[in-house]
Amino acid sequence: NTGRVMLGLSSDDSSDSYRSIDYALYADSGIGNKFVIYESSVRKRDTSVVYAAGDYMKVTRSGTQIKYYHIKASDGPHAKGTLLYTSSKTSNANTKLFLDSSFHNVGAKLTDMQIFSGNNLALSVDVYAPKPTADAWNIEGAVNDKGAFTLGSKVKITLALDENITLANVGSNKIVVAGKDFLLTGTNGTVTKTLEFVYTVQLNDKIDTAFNIDSKDDIVLNDIQDVDGNNIDFGNISNGLDITPISKNLVLNSKGLATITTNVTSWHNGGTAANISRMTDGNTSSSGVLDYAVHPNSANGKYILFDFKGVNYNNGSFKLYNRKAVVSRINGSIVDFLKDGVVVSTHTISNAGNIIEITPVSNLVFDQVKLTFSGDAQNFREVKIFGKNTTLLID
Repeated sequence: NTGRVMLGLSSDDSSDSYRSIDYALYADSGIGNKFVIYESSVRKRDTSVVYAAGDYMKVTRSGTQIKYYHIKASDGPHAKGTLLYTSSKTSNANTKLFLDSSFHNVGAKLTDMQIFSGNNLALSVDVYAPKPTADAWNIEGAVNDKGAFTLGSKVKITLALDENITLANVGSNKIVVAGKDFLLTGTNGTVTKTLEFVYTVQLNDKIDTAFNIDSKDDIVLNDIQDVDGNNIDFGNISNGLDITPISKNLVLNSKGLATITTNVTSWHNGGTAANISRMTDGNTSSSGVLDYAVHPNSANGKYILFDFKGVNYNNGSFKLYNRKAVVSRINGSIVDFLKDGVVVSTHTISNAGNIIEITPVSNLVFDQVKLTFSGDAQNFREVKIFGKNTTLLID
Protein backbone atom coordinates (compact mmCIF):
# COMPACT_ATOMS: atom_id res chain seq x y z
CA ASN A 1 0.00 0.00 0.00
CA THR A 2 0.97 3.65 -0.42
CA GLY A 3 -0.60 6.86 0.94
CA ARG A 4 -3.26 7.01 3.64
CA VAL A 5 -5.54 4.01 3.17
CA MET A 6 -7.86 1.75 5.15
CA LEU A 7 -8.40 -1.94 4.51
CA GLY A 8 -10.85 -4.10 6.39
CA LEU A 9 -13.96 -6.24 6.59
CA SER A 10 -17.62 -5.15 6.56
CA SER A 11 -20.99 -6.84 6.68
CA ASP A 12 -22.75 -4.20 4.52
CA ASP A 13 -21.92 -1.12 2.47
CA SER A 14 -24.16 1.47 4.11
CA SER A 15 -22.14 4.50 2.98
CA ASP A 16 -19.10 5.55 0.94
CA SER A 17 -17.33 6.80 4.08
CA TYR A 18 -14.69 4.98 6.11
CA ARG A 19 -17.16 5.19 8.97
CA SER A 20 -19.10 2.22 7.56
CA ILE A 21 -16.13 -0.19 7.69
CA ASP A 22 -16.79 -2.63 10.55
CA TYR A 23 -13.14 -3.63 11.13
CA ALA A 24 -10.48 -1.42 9.56
CA LEU A 25 -6.67 -1.33 9.59
CA TYR A 26 -5.57 2.22 8.77
CA ALA A 27 -2.14 2.89 7.24
CA ASP A 28 -1.67 6.53 8.23
CA SER A 29 1.22 8.31 6.50
CA GLY A 30 0.19 11.48 8.34
CA ILE A 31 1.60 10.19 11.66
CA GLY A 32 4.87 8.75 10.43
CA ASN A 33 3.64 5.67 8.54
CA LYS A 34 2.00 3.96 11.50
CA PHE A 35 -0.99 1.62 11.78
CA VAL A 36 -4.20 2.62 13.55
CA ILE A 37 -7.22 0.37 14.24
CA TYR A 38 -10.74 1.68 13.52
CA GLU A 39 -13.99 -0.18 14.16
CA SER A 40 -17.26 1.33 12.89
CA SER A 41 -15.56 4.77 12.75
CA VAL A 42 -14.28 4.49 16.35
CA ARG A 43 -10.50 4.81 16.80
CA LYS A 44 -9.71 1.69 18.83
CA ARG A 45 -5.90 1.42 18.95
CA ASP A 46 -2.78 3.35 17.98
CA THR A 47 -0.32 0.54 17.36
CA SER A 48 2.88 2.64 17.03
CA VAL A 49 4.01 0.01 14.50
CA VAL A 50 5.75 1.54 11.49
CA TYR A 51 5.13 0.22 7.97
CA ALA A 52 6.90 0.79 4.65
CA ALA A 53 5.51 1.13 1.13
CA GLY A 54 5.03 -2.38 -0.25
CA ASP A 55 4.21 -3.95 3.12
CA TYR A 56 1.00 -5.94 3.50
CA MET A 57 -2.06 -5.38 5.72
CA LYS A 58 -4.24 -8.30 6.86
CA VAL A 59 -7.56 -8.42 8.72
CA THR A 60 -8.95 -11.85 9.64
CA ARG A 61 -11.94 -13.44 11.30
CA SER A 62 -11.39 -16.79 12.98
CA GLY A 63 -14.57 -18.10 14.55
CA THR A 64 -16.01 -14.94 16.08
CA GLN A 65 -12.67 -13.22 16.67
CA ILE A 66 -11.25 -10.39 14.51
CA LYS A 67 -7.46 -9.92 14.31
CA TYR A 68 -5.23 -7.36 12.58
CA TYR A 69 -1.77 -8.13 11.15
CA HIS A 70 1.21 -6.39 9.57
CA ILE A 71 3.29 -8.37 7.01
CA LYS A 72 6.63 -7.04 5.77
CA ALA A 73 7.11 -6.96 2.02
CA SER A 74 10.14 -9.23 2.27
CA ASP A 75 8.04 -11.95 3.93
CA GLY A 76 5.49 -12.14 1.10
CA PRO A 77 1.69 -11.78 1.13
CA HIS A 78 0.99 -15.28 2.47
CA ALA A 79 3.11 -14.96 5.61
CA LYS A 80 1.33 -15.04 8.96
CA GLY A 81 2.62 -11.59 9.87
CA THR A 82 2.85 -9.73 13.17
CA LEU A 83 -0.33 -9.53 15.25
CA LEU A 84 -1.21 -5.85 15.88
CA TYR A 85 -4.51 -6.15 17.75
CA THR A 86 -7.26 -8.60 18.66
CA SER A 87 -10.68 -6.94 18.69
CA SER A 88 -12.84 -7.00 21.81
CA LYS A 89 -15.84 -6.79 19.48
CA THR A 90 -16.91 -10.25 18.32
CA SER A 91 -18.34 -11.04 14.90
CA ASN A 92 -21.09 -13.60 14.35
CA ALA A 93 -19.53 -16.46 12.38
CA ASN A 94 -22.68 -16.71 10.23
CA THR A 95 -22.48 -13.07 9.14
CA LYS A 96 -20.95 -12.73 5.69
CA LEU A 97 -18.09 -10.23 5.49
CA PHE A 98 -16.63 -8.61 2.39
CA LEU A 99 -13.46 -6.72 1.56
CA ASP A 100 -13.84 -3.00 2.23
CA SER A 101 -11.48 -0.05 1.80
CA SER A 102 -11.22 3.72 2.03
CA PHE A 103 -8.73 6.27 0.64
CA HIS A 104 -7.88 9.56 2.32
CA ASN A 105 -5.91 11.37 -0.36
CA VAL A 106 -5.45 11.44 -4.13
CA GLY A 107 -2.72 9.05 -5.21
CA ALA A 108 -3.21 6.57 -2.37
CA LYS A 109 -3.15 3.01 -3.64
CA LEU A 110 -3.82 -0.57 -2.56
CA THR A 111 -2.52 -3.37 -4.77
CA ASP A 112 -2.53 -7.18 -4.77
CA MET A 113 -5.70 -7.37 -2.68
CA GLN A 114 -6.92 -10.89 -1.90
CA ILE A 115 -9.79 -12.32 0.10
CA PHE A 116 -9.90 -15.86 1.44
CA SER A 117 -12.71 -17.90 2.94
CA GLY A 118 -12.53 -21.15 4.85
CA ASN A 119 -15.82 -22.08 3.17
CA ASN A 120 -14.24 -21.82 -0.30
CA LEU A 121 -16.91 -19.44 -1.57
CA ALA A 122 -16.70 -18.19 -5.14
CA LEU A 123 -15.24 -14.74 -4.52
CA SER A 124 -13.70 -12.23 -6.93
CA VAL A 125 -12.16 -8.78 -6.71
CA ASP A 126 -12.29 -6.27 -9.57
CA VAL A 127 -8.81 -4.72 -9.70
CA TYR A 128 -9.85 -2.39 -12.55
CA ALA A 129 -7.76 -4.09 -15.21
CA PRO A 130 -8.07 -2.68 -18.75
CA LYS A 131 -11.02 -4.18 -20.62
CA PRO A 132 -12.28 -4.10 -24.22
CA THR A 133 -14.83 -1.36 -24.83
CA ALA A 134 -18.25 -1.97 -26.33
CA ASP A 135 -17.84 -2.86 -30.04
CA ALA A 136 -14.11 -3.09 -29.36
CA TRP A 137 -13.10 -5.28 -32.31
CA ASN A 138 -12.97 -3.92 -35.85
CA ILE A 139 -11.61 -5.37 -39.09
CA GLU A 140 -10.53 -3.62 -42.27
CA GLY A 141 -8.10 -4.04 -45.12
CA ALA A 142 -7.32 -3.40 -48.77
CA VAL A 143 -9.70 -5.08 -51.22
CA ASN A 144 -9.94 -5.37 -54.98
CA ASP A 145 -12.92 -4.26 -57.05
CA LYS A 146 -14.70 -7.52 -56.25
CA GLY A 147 -14.44 -6.91 -52.51
CA ALA A 148 -11.94 -9.74 -51.94
CA PHE A 149 -8.54 -9.58 -50.27
CA THR A 150 -5.71 -10.25 -52.72
CA LEU A 151 -2.12 -11.50 -52.50
CA GLY A 152 -0.12 -9.06 -50.38
CA SER A 153 -3.21 -7.33 -48.94
CA LYS A 154 -2.93 -6.37 -45.29
CA VAL A 155 -5.91 -7.36 -43.19
CA LYS A 156 -6.02 -5.25 -40.03
CA ILE A 157 -7.90 -5.90 -36.78
CA THR A 158 -8.05 -3.24 -34.06
CA LEU A 159 -8.96 -3.68 -30.40
CA ALA A 160 -10.14 -0.65 -28.37
CA LEU A 161 -9.58 -0.66 -24.59
CA ASP A 162 -11.10 1.44 -21.82
CA GLU A 163 -7.72 2.58 -20.48
CA ASN A 164 -4.12 2.97 -21.58
CA ILE A 165 -1.70 0.06 -21.79
CA THR A 166 1.97 -0.09 -22.81
CA LEU A 167 2.86 -2.03 -25.95
CA ALA A 168 5.32 -4.91 -25.60
CA ASN A 169 6.56 -7.80 -27.73
CA VAL A 170 5.45 -6.12 -30.95
CA GLY A 171 5.73 -8.60 -33.81
CA SER A 172 5.32 -11.67 -31.60
CA ASN A 173 2.23 -10.94 -29.53
CA LYS A 174 -0.77 -11.94 -31.62
CA ILE A 175 -4.37 -13.01 -31.96
CA VAL A 176 -5.38 -16.09 -33.92
CA VAL A 177 -8.41 -15.47 -36.12
CA ALA A 178 -9.84 -18.10 -38.46
CA GLY A 179 -6.58 -20.02 -38.10
CA LYS A 180 -4.35 -17.09 -39.10
CA ASP A 181 -1.81 -15.30 -36.86
CA PHE A 182 -2.53 -11.56 -36.76
CA LEU A 183 0.63 -9.98 -35.30
CA LEU A 184 0.70 -6.95 -33.02
CA THR A 185 2.07 -3.82 -34.73
CA GLY A 186 3.44 -0.55 -33.38
CA THR A 187 6.47 0.31 -31.24
CA ASN A 188 7.37 -1.29 -27.91
CA GLY A 189 6.88 1.15 -25.04
CA THR A 190 4.09 3.12 -26.74
CA VAL A 191 1.22 4.03 -24.41
CA THR A 192 -2.14 3.60 -26.15
CA LYS A 193 -5.76 2.49 -25.81
CA THR A 194 -5.80 0.78 -29.22
CA LEU A 195 -4.06 -2.42 -30.25
CA GLU A 196 -3.59 -3.14 -33.95
CA PHE A 197 -2.99 -6.60 -35.40
CA VAL A 198 -2.09 -7.26 -39.05
CA TYR A 199 -2.06 -10.30 -41.31
CA THR A 200 -0.59 -10.20 -44.83
CA VAL A 201 -2.38 -12.38 -47.37
CA GLN A 202 -0.12 -15.18 -48.63
CA LEU A 203 -0.14 -17.30 -51.77
CA ASN A 204 -2.84 -20.02 -51.68
CA ASP A 205 -4.43 -18.57 -48.53
CA LYS A 206 -7.99 -19.66 -47.93
CA ILE A 207 -10.31 -19.05 -45.00
CA ASP A 208 -13.61 -20.90 -45.06
CA THR A 209 -15.01 -19.58 -41.79
CA ALA A 210 -16.11 -16.26 -40.38
CA PHE A 211 -13.63 -14.09 -38.47
CA ASN A 212 -13.87 -15.86 -35.11
CA ILE A 213 -11.61 -15.90 -32.06
CA ASP A 214 -12.31 -19.38 -30.76
CA SER A 215 -11.12 -18.88 -27.17
CA LYS A 216 -8.98 -16.72 -24.87
CA ASP A 217 -6.08 -19.05 -25.67
CA ASP A 218 -6.01 -17.49 -29.15
CA ILE A 219 -5.15 -14.09 -27.64
CA VAL A 220 -1.43 -13.96 -26.82
CA LEU A 221 -0.50 -10.60 -25.27
CA ASN A 222 2.50 -11.19 -23.03
CA ASP A 223 3.76 -8.27 -20.88
CA ILE A 224 1.07 -5.83 -22.09
CA GLN A 225 -0.15 -4.09 -18.94
CA ASP A 226 -1.56 -0.84 -17.60
CA VAL A 227 0.38 1.53 -15.33
CA ASP A 228 -0.59 -0.56 -12.27
CA GLY A 229 0.71 -3.79 -13.78
CA ASN A 230 -2.71 -5.26 -14.64
CA ASN A 231 -3.07 -7.45 -17.71
CA ILE A 232 -5.98 -6.94 -20.10
CA ASP A 233 -9.15 -8.60 -18.79
CA PHE A 234 -10.77 -10.81 -21.45
CA GLY A 235 -13.16 -12.39 -18.94
CA ASN A 236 -16.12 -11.75 -21.26
CA ILE A 237 -14.75 -14.21 -23.85
CA SER A 238 -16.03 -17.56 -22.65
CA ASN A 239 -17.42 -19.21 -25.78
CA GLY A 240 -15.36 -17.47 -28.44
CA LEU A 241 -15.91 -14.16 -30.19
CA ASP A 242 -17.24 -13.33 -33.68
CA ILE A 243 -15.58 -10.17 -35.04
CA THR A 244 -17.00 -10.44 -38.56
CA PRO A 245 -18.12 -6.93 -39.65
CA ILE A 246 -21.71 -6.07 -38.84
CA SER A 247 -24.37 -5.77 -41.53
CA LYS A 248 -24.57 -2.43 -43.29
CA ASN A 249 -26.98 -0.75 -45.69
CA LEU A 250 -25.70 -1.46 -49.18
CA VAL A 251 -27.63 1.05 -51.29
CA LEU A 252 -28.01 4.57 -49.92
CA ASN A 253 -27.72 8.08 -51.26
CA SER A 254 -26.74 11.15 -49.26
CA LYS A 255 -30.26 11.35 -47.84
CA GLY A 256 -30.15 7.76 -46.66
CA LEU A 257 -32.52 6.56 -49.40
CA ALA A 258 -32.12 4.02 -52.17
CA THR A 259 -30.95 5.46 -55.48
CA ILE A 260 -31.20 4.57 -59.16
CA THR A 261 -27.78 5.94 -60.05
CA THR A 262 -25.05 3.84 -58.44
CA ASN A 263 -25.96 0.34 -57.32
CA VAL A 264 -29.44 0.21 -58.83
CA THR A 265 -30.12 -0.07 -62.56
CA SER A 266 -33.17 1.33 -64.34
CA TRP A 267 -36.67 -0.05 -64.26
CA HIS A 268 -36.97 -3.16 -66.40
CA ASN A 269 -39.92 -4.22 -68.55
CA GLY A 270 -39.50 -7.64 -70.11
CA GLY A 271 -35.73 -7.42 -69.75
CA THR A 272 -35.51 -4.00 -71.45
CA ALA A 273 -34.35 -1.07 -69.32
CA ALA A 274 -36.91 1.71 -69.00
CA ASN A 275 -36.98 5.03 -67.19
CA ILE A 276 -38.97 5.59 -64.04
CA SER A 277 -42.20 7.16 -65.22
CA ARG A 278 -43.34 8.91 -62.10
CA MET A 279 -42.34 9.62 -58.51
CA THR A 280 -44.63 11.65 -56.31
CA ASP A 281 -45.44 12.75 -52.81
CA GLY A 282 -49.01 13.33 -53.96
CA ASN A 283 -48.36 16.88 -55.15
CA THR A 284 -45.34 16.82 -57.43
CA SER A 285 -43.77 14.63 -60.08
CA SER A 286 -40.02 14.16 -60.44
CA SER A 287 -37.29 11.75 -61.47
CA GLY A 288 -34.09 10.72 -59.73
CA VAL A 289 -33.62 9.47 -56.19
CA LEU A 290 -36.51 7.78 -54.44
CA ASP A 291 -37.38 10.69 -52.17
CA TYR A 292 -41.12 10.13 -52.40
CA ALA A 293 -43.56 7.29 -53.01
CA VAL A 294 -42.85 5.47 -56.27
CA HIS A 295 -45.79 4.83 -58.63
CA PRO A 296 -44.61 2.88 -61.68
CA ASN A 297 -46.98 3.11 -64.64
CA SER A 298 -48.32 -0.28 -65.72
CA ALA A 299 -46.19 -1.86 -62.99
CA ASN A 300 -47.25 -5.48 -63.46
CA GLY A 301 -44.20 -7.59 -64.32
CA LYS A 302 -41.72 -4.71 -64.13
CA TYR A 303 -38.83 -4.88 -61.68
CA ILE A 304 -35.98 -2.92 -60.13
CA LEU A 305 -32.61 -4.69 -60.02
CA PHE A 306 -30.19 -3.77 -57.23
CA ASP A 307 -26.79 -4.79 -58.64
CA PHE A 308 -23.67 -4.80 -56.44
CA LYS A 309 -21.21 -5.08 -59.34
CA GLY A 310 -19.94 -8.55 -58.48
CA VAL A 311 -19.35 -7.90 -54.77
CA ASN A 312 -20.77 -10.79 -52.77
CA TYR A 313 -22.80 -10.34 -49.58
CA ASN A 314 -24.39 -12.68 -47.06
CA ASN A 315 -26.45 -12.59 -43.84
CA GLY A 316 -28.48 -9.89 -45.55
CA SER A 317 -32.01 -8.55 -45.53
CA PHE A 318 -34.35 -6.55 -47.78
CA LYS A 319 -36.39 -3.78 -46.17
CA LEU A 320 -39.15 -1.89 -47.99
CA TYR A 321 -40.85 1.17 -46.50
CA ASN A 322 -44.42 1.10 -47.75
CA ARG A 323 -46.79 3.86 -48.73
CA LYS A 324 -48.64 4.17 -45.45
CA ALA A 325 -52.10 4.99 -46.82
CA VAL A 326 -52.45 1.89 -48.99
CA VAL A 327 -50.04 -0.72 -47.62
CA SER A 328 -51.84 -3.64 -49.24
CA ARG A 329 -50.96 -2.55 -52.79
CA ILE A 330 -47.44 -4.02 -52.54
CA ASN A 331 -48.80 -7.49 -51.71
CA GLY A 332 -47.88 -10.04 -54.35
CA SER A 333 -44.58 -8.39 -55.27
CA ILE A 334 -41.62 -10.75 -55.38
CA VAL A 335 -38.17 -10.23 -53.83
CA ASP A 336 -35.39 -12.38 -55.29
CA PHE A 337 -31.81 -12.71 -54.07
CA LEU A 338 -29.44 -13.67 -56.91
CA LYS A 339 -25.86 -14.94 -57.25
CA ASP A 340 -24.18 -14.78 -60.68
CA GLY A 341 -27.59 -14.24 -62.28
CA VAL A 342 -29.20 -17.26 -60.61
CA VAL A 343 -32.03 -16.87 -58.07
CA VAL A 344 -30.85 -18.36 -54.76
CA SER A 345 -33.78 -17.24 -52.60
CA THR A 346 -37.25 -15.94 -53.49
CA HIS A 347 -39.98 -14.41 -51.32
CA THR A 348 -43.50 -13.15 -52.12
CA ILE A 349 -44.73 -10.17 -50.10
CA SER A 350 -47.99 -10.80 -48.25
CA ASN A 351 -49.81 -9.19 -45.35
CA ALA A 352 -47.78 -6.02 -45.93
CA GLY A 353 -47.46 -3.40 -43.22
CA ASN A 354 -45.72 -0.03 -43.13
CA ILE A 355 -42.33 -1.79 -43.19
CA ILE A 356 -41.68 -5.07 -44.95
CA GLU A 357 -38.49 -6.94 -44.05
CA ILE A 358 -37.36 -10.12 -45.77
CA THR A 359 -34.38 -12.07 -44.43
CA PRO A 360 -33.15 -15.17 -46.27
CA VAL A 361 -31.41 -18.04 -44.51
CA SER A 362 -28.07 -17.19 -42.88
CA ASN A 363 -24.87 -17.43 -44.92
CA LEU A 364 -26.78 -17.28 -48.22
CA VAL A 365 -24.49 -15.42 -50.65
CA PHE A 366 -25.92 -12.88 -53.14
CA ASP A 367 -24.69 -10.11 -55.46
CA GLN A 368 -28.07 -8.80 -56.73
CA VAL A 369 -31.54 -8.20 -55.31
CA LYS A 370 -34.58 -7.94 -57.55
CA LEU A 371 -37.99 -6.44 -56.73
CA THR A 372 -40.69 -7.53 -59.23
CA PHE A 373 -44.12 -5.90 -59.11
CA SER A 374 -47.41 -7.80 -59.32
CA GLY A 375 -50.26 -5.55 -60.37
CA ASP A 376 -50.41 -2.10 -61.91
CA ALA A 377 -51.18 -0.01 -58.79
CA GLN A 378 -48.19 -0.93 -56.64
CA ASN A 379 -46.01 1.69 -54.96
CA PHE A 380 -43.54 2.21 -52.11
CA ARG A 381 -41.48 4.95 -50.46
CA GLU A 382 -38.00 3.54 -49.88
CA VAL A 383 -35.89 0.40 -50.16
CA LYS A 384 -32.86 -0.50 -48.06
CA ILE A 385 -30.74 -3.62 -48.45
CA PHE A 386 -28.39 -4.83 -45.72
CA GLY A 387 -25.61 -7.39 -45.76
CA LYS A 388 -22.11 -8.45 -44.73
CA ASN A 389 -19.30 -8.52 -47.28
CA THR A 390 -18.63 -12.26 -47.55
CA THR A 391 -15.40 -11.61 -49.42
CA LEU A 392 -13.75 -10.43 -46.24
CA LEU A 393 -12.83 -14.10 -46.41
CA ILE A 394 -9.44 -14.69 -48.04
CA ASP A 395 -9.76 -16.79 -51.16
